Amino acid sequence: MLRSTALGPSRAVWRKPLAGRRRWPTRPPAPKRLFLEALFDDLNAPEAMAALFTFITEANRELDAGGADHGALERARAAFRFMDAVLDLVPEQESDGELAAWVEERLAARKAARERRDFAAADAARAELTARGILIEDGPDGTRWRRG
Repeated sequence: MLRSTALGPSRAVWRKPLAGRRRWPTRPPAPKRLFLEALFDDLNAPEAMAALFTFITEANRELDAGGADHGALERARAAFRFMDAVLDLVPEQESDGELAAWVEERLAARKAARERRDFAAADAARAELTARGILIEDGPDGTRWRRG
């Protein structure tokens, strides 16, 4: 099972200093290779998920054993980021409260402008959000936003 302290949004364990710990064993990049082979096998998502969770189990085992090979740790981080970018499993980190409040205020102003059919004002609100690096997506359940 995925440990939130190891690979969750904070990824705290992955950032701990490794001085004084034993070295991680050198391994070929098998987790990423197995993951890609599964996806290229007619988009075999269950097999790709199995490769991901096997990788997570091995990574957690190495972290628990105190692995200290910085190169292997960086390769493991890169492999996980790659797999997560494909499957989008780890939720994005929450944004700071001030930014969230500002974004919600701009989204409310945009919605009000659209209801008034003032599309120039709605477009201006969207442009303000885009200028600050905020991506918005309108859908049937309302508007969602995230940092771009």
